[in-house]
Amino acid sequence: MAREKPRAMITGAALGFIILAAAIGLVIDAPHLLILHFNHAQTTGHIIRVIPNSHGLTEIAYSVGGTAYKRDVPFYWVPDSDARPEPLRVYYSPRDPSIASAVPADEILSGQLPSWIAGSALGAVFGAIAARNIFRYLR
Repeated sequence: MAREKPRAMITGAALGFIILAAAIGLVIDAPHLLILHFNHAQTTGHIIRVIPNSHGLTEIAYSVGGTAYKRDVPFYWVPDSDARPEPLRVYYSPRDPSIASAVPADEILSGQLPSWIAGSALGAVFGAIAARNIFRYLR
């Protein structure tokens, strides 16, 4: 019975880490960023608009092979509404040009990685505490 408590806490910590890591990864769009990190091409595009009250979410337009695309991308800087860079460099996936970013994926990933790991570690702590409390309740 004494060994069950540490095992439950380790399992809770692992589950907490995995769940929060997955949630944060989806919020920062990690699946698409990883695709772009390992294989991308570049084209030019332009900013259509910075979406109000969105922490810099920006709608961009670009074209690849004669096909026009529009995508909302998170900017990691908020451009001034008066100073819109023209043309804008767009990084896209050659396999699926609808996957794109206006900032190199490795810059985003390296900037978000510390927060991603710290948030996931916090999830591990909460998972371990939850597992300990559940174990106490079931006893």
